[in-house]
Amino acid sequence: MRNWALSLWSSWAFGSTVLMWLMWKMSGDVDFSEPELAKQAIANYQQGTWEQIFTQRAYDWLYVNSLTQAFIFILTIFPFFLFGAFIAKEKWFHDVNRHRPTIRKWCIGSLIVGMAFKWLPYIEKIS
Repeated sequence: MRNWALSLWSSWAFGSTVLMWLMWKMSGDVDFSEPELAKQAIANYQQGTWEQIFTQRAYDWLYVNSLTQAFIFILTIFPFFLFGAFIAKEKWFHDVNRHRPTIRKWCIGSLIVGMAFKWLPYIEKIS
């Protein structure tokens, strides 16, 4: 289970990072902003009725989380369910003192990998 989770997560994280980097290299900075929609959202959130704010939030959520992205959600979230199942099966949190070195190793490793993925766009822009 751990190996499946690691392979799914790392292949998705690496693959999507490479694809986004290639798209950025080929297209440069792309502006996906829509100023009129942003102005309307700000107006609704600042002066709208409860119903207008509720509708705006629903629209914003659907705008960001379209149904076509369901596959991406599964690829992104499923490995973490597998990690959780693995940790539960191994009972890491039933005897924390015994598993403390392993938990610490995973926390530090996750921090390093996460920071590397977060810093990559900024490092790329500098160079």
